[in-house]
Amino acid sequence: MATLVLSAGVLSVVASATATQRLSQLGRHMSGAAEVAASRLDALRASACRSPADGNATGFYQERWSVTASGPVRAVRLDIAFVAGLRPRTIRFDATFLCAPP
Repeated sequence: MATLVLSAGVLSVVASATATQRLSQLGRHMSGAAEVAASRLDALRASACRSPADGNATGFYQERWSVTASGPVRAVRLDIAFVAGLRPRTIRFDATFLCAPP
């Protein structure tokens, strides 16, 4: 009986460690996606006012963005996609930039 209880305890510890590792990996990927998004939005802040254009970039993080112009306002939608734990994930970032008059 003691062996059964001990086995159940060990299995629950292993399952908990696996879940914690998976969540830690997801957190690292999401943090990396936020860094990529911040960098891309900084680059788009400068270029979107001069020539608003959609685009994409590939790497570990797949980036896809669209820029919509309405007068001096630029609405930017940025999707960052990545795979974590064999599951594809996408995080969407929306930003609005006000361009200076020419």
